Amino acid sequence: MRFFRTKNRRERLHHIMPRTREALLARREHLEKRRTKRGIAVKGDHVVGHLDGSRMGEFKSAWKNVCKACGLDDLHFHDNRHTYCSSIVLAGGKLAMAGALIGHKDLRMTKRYTNLEELQDNPAQERLAQYYAKAGNSD
Repeated sequence: MRFFRTKNRRERLHHIMPRTREALLARREHLEKRRTKRGIAVKGDHVVGHLDGSRMGEFKSAWKNVCKACGLDDLHFHDNRHTYCSSIVLAGGKLAMAGALIGHKDLRMTKRYTNLEELQDNPAQERLAQYYAKAGNSD
């Protein structure tokens, strides 16, 4: 998948995960059926856009409509960026790689997105809890 209009003005390429590919193919099939039924000519190749494939004015509106059509009313696009960053790092990727994939220029913003402190095991905190549990049982 090619992203060419990004926040940091850098073009980037992403490999598409199998489930994402399936969803995009299902979306294309859905669009083709609706276009055929309504006799709509294709003017553009935007996946999330108007029915004729032309670009919508604002991505947030398009995202909101797609989520609503899929029954995902509480899904926020921005939250997915955070989850994506965290997943890259938890899967063994480097923080710099996560930043590059979502289009950040510096690592400070990527660190804010990853929220790893909440997701990773904290052995020191677990040992401290065990210590306090033992101390409470000594009475």
